[in-house]
Parts: sequence; structure tokens; C-alpha cells
Amino acid sequence: MEPAHRPAAVEEASPLQRAGHRARGGQRRDALAATQGAGRRRGGPATRDRRATHPGGIPPHRQGSRARARHRRTRALGRAVDVADRIFLETTRRFAPARLAREDVSTALTLVQVEPGKPIADLGCGYGRHLAAFVEQGHAHPLGVDRSASLLDEARAQAPSAHLLRGDLRALPLHAGSLAAAFCFYSSMFLGTHADAVAALREAARVLRPGGGLVLTTDNPLRLAARPHLRYEEDVPGLGRIVEESEWDAKENVDRVRKTLRTPAGENLSATFSIRYYAPPRLIELAGAAGFILRRLEPESPLTEETLQLIALLEKVP
Repeated sequence: MEPAHRPAAVEEASPLQRAGHRARGGQRRDALAATQGAGRRRGGPATRDRRATHPGGIPPHRQGSRARARHRRTRALGRAVDVADRIFLETTRRFAPARLAREDVSTALTLVQVEPGKPIADLGCGYGRHLAAFVEQGHAHPLGVDRSASLLDEARAQAPSAHLLRGDLRALPLHAGSLAAAFCFYSSMFLGTHADAVAALREAARVLRPGGGLVLTTDNPLRLAARPHLRYEEDVPGLGRIVEESEWDAKENVDRVRKTLRTPAGENLSATFSIRYYAPPRLIELAGAAGFILRRLEPESPLTEETLQLIALLEKVP
């Protein structure tokens, strides 16, 4: 039987590219920015671009080569996404056991008061470890949204009663005002560009009901800045050798990470991604522009280099 408050879904959104996670554990999503050309349309009087002057757009003798090149790029991108998803899944299971997911969910539910049965969503749910924890806490049918089909398959096994949707955090496949509360763990909303982060926050506000809460967890940028160059290696029985390197960009407040998994079969799988971090004043500014007000920030004391992470409760402005 379907739950009484199941959020209404609309057609699937375009995917985000998944990356992985810093060795400390948790979820990361890489944003594949949808770039669009700006300025004048090519093909004006002084151009040699034949697409604008040929009656059919691209000349017939070039249409086949263009299509093949586009197909090759699409396949290459698909392979890159598959590799990144595999690295994320196999390494996150190692560093983020179910116990940590239960602690994350328990903390989040103390911040936002939402009754079991009300529509809630894990935005960027990955393979469903937090969804399973929500079910344990009495929320029998949480919604999980992620861009990765393979990770959503894993989430179905982790939380069979959850509702799962494939979609982009910048264009959520949900109707406006369909959620009572939303959760985004481990900086999932802040991958890619600043514009991606702004778009994701605005989408979260759109799908929440007035007064609905969004709980965000993110690493402390002061702690990351104090350790600008990190390298981690470990041999994991049955998995292979994990090598993770990160470089902190102090100007952009971005952590640039490269993760490699060397499997026992001799495969070298690697993925690179960037995670953007915001200090509390900037986070409050972004939240306000997206239609939220800050209700609570943990810890309440000033940040130091020893503070592990920030937990923010944002409330949609009525």
C-alpha cells in the first residue's frame, strides 16, 4: 500500500555526476555543470560556420561524423560516471558504517521535528544508508533522490520500503511544496560550482512546504584549510588499495580530491571531484537568497580547526 503522504513525482531530471568522499567518511556528489554558450549566435555574416548557412543546418556529409563523435563523448562520460560510482560505493562502505548513518539521522531528527508518515527526503541518498536509518527511526517510507541508477539499485536493497527517484539536485523531480522536511548529508548539495550550490538550495526551498526544514551537514572549512595537502593510502582485504589525495584551494574554498582504487584484479579506477565549503556567514547569506532562514547551527560556539563539521537547520520562509 502506498503511504498517504507520498511526494508527487514528475518526469526524471538530468543526472549529476557522482564522485566519492574524503577518506574520513560520508557522501559526496560531483556536479556536472550544464554549460550553455553565451553571446551572439554563431553563423553571422563573417563566420565560416556552415550550420547557419546550410539549409539543413549541418551539411549531410558531416552529419554522420558529428553524430558518431557525440556518441563517443556520451559513452566516455557514461564510463567515467560508472567508475566514480563504483569507487564511491566500495570506499564509502569501508569508511561510513551503518552506525554513523544512524547517528547522522538521529541528530538530524532532533533538529527538525517531523512526525513519522510525513513526506521527507534524503537529497543525494547514494546507496541508501541514511534511508535505512530513517526507516529504523519510524519513517517507513522516506524518499531518496540520486542521479546514479546503480547506487539507487543498492539503495533498494538497503531500504526496500523507501521510495526512490533518479534526479538532479538542481532540478528535483518533485512538485512544489511536496515535502515536510529534507536532509542533505555530507556536503552533497555543494559539489561543483557556486551556481550549482545556489540552484540546489533554491530547488530544496521549492519542494518544501512553507515552514518546512532542511538539515544540511558539511565539513568545517577551517579544519580543511589547516590541512591543505592530504594523502591517504590503505590496503583493504578483498577490495584493493585505496589512494586518496586532496588539495585545498584557499581562494575558492574548494577541496579538490582525486581518489584511486587499485583492485586485486589489477584495475586502476580513479575519479576526481571538487567540494565547495561555506563558512557560517556565507552559508546564511546563501540560504536567505534561496528562501530560507537559519533556525539553528551546530556547534553554537565559534568554529575552530578542531571542529569536525557544521550542521545547519534551515527553514523555508512561509
